Amino acid sequence: MTIDRGVVLVLRHTVTLALAATCLAGVARADDGGDDRQERAEHGGIVLAFKTMAPIQGALVNTPTELLHDQAAGALPWVISSARGVLHADGKLEVQVRGLVLADEAPVPATLRLTNPIPTFRAVVSCVKADGTVATSETPDVGASTDGDAHIEAVIDPPLPHPCVGPIIFVGNGAQHQQAVPWFAATGLN
Repeated sequence: MTIDRGVVLVLRHTVTLALAATCLAGVARADDGGDDRQERAEHGGIVLAFKTMAPIQGALVNTPTELLHDQAAGALPWVISSARGVLHADGKLEVQVRGLVLADEAPVPATLRLTNPIPTFRAVVSCVKADGTVATSETPDVGASTDGDAHIEAVIDPPLPHPCVGPIIFVGNGAQHQQAVPWFAATGLN
């Protein structure tokens, strides 16, 4: 079978143009994607998503620590059944906790064990700013059941700093504010 040299040149030229167009389209999409990623980061991209929180226990009880950004600590040990949440770059925070109650052990008074005596919870977001200081933001307080269930969905105040390094999300007593909120659970492994 004989192929005309002119047809081969036209096919080669067509394939080359198609490849060039595909590459240019890919570059354009990558550029748009970069801008899109920037836009998402500034306006709602996910900063932190979690499916577990660690309750305050052991040596952490009643002891603010630099490792936890000196956040006030609950005075008694707690336990938690489940937690999940998402923090967005625009400051929207959603946290759902189930079974966040006082532990079934001393020094918790026997009448309070495995209950939540706190009527409202609040979430606190803490992270390190570029200058090395800690920034703390919070949600309004929300009702919490005696079974330790609560759903927090709000925009934190003040907004997240940029950068916001090593964010930690705490859930604690809704009657207090920012770093004074004694935490009962924080992002971590239970």
